[in-house]
Amino acid sequence: MVTIVTSEWLHVLRAKEEYSDPTHPINTYVVAHKEALLAFVKKENFNHEDAMRLVLLLEGATSLAEVVDVDEVATQLQSMVTTTIGE
Repeated sequence: MVTIVTSEWLHVLRAKEEYSDPTHPINTYVVAHKEALLAFVKKENFNHEDAMRLVLLLEGATSLAEVVDVDEVATQLQSMVTTTIGE
C-alpha cells in the first residue's frame, strides 16, 4: 500500500475562507492550488470520480485536522482512502 497521507500535509491552511475578496492574490492562489491538486490526482491514473472523492477526503481531513489530533486524522483518512478508492 502506498501512503499518500501524512500528518505534515494536513497542516495546510484554509486561507480562502479568511479572505472574502475573490480577486485577492491569496484566493487566486488557493483556486489554482485546488485545480492543480485535482489535476495531479487525475495524472496519477485516477478517473474523474475517484479523483474527486480523494480530493474531497483530503479537503475534509484538512478541516478536521484544525480541531482534532492531526495524527489521528491522518490515520483515519488513510483508512477511508483505502476503503473508498482502493489501494
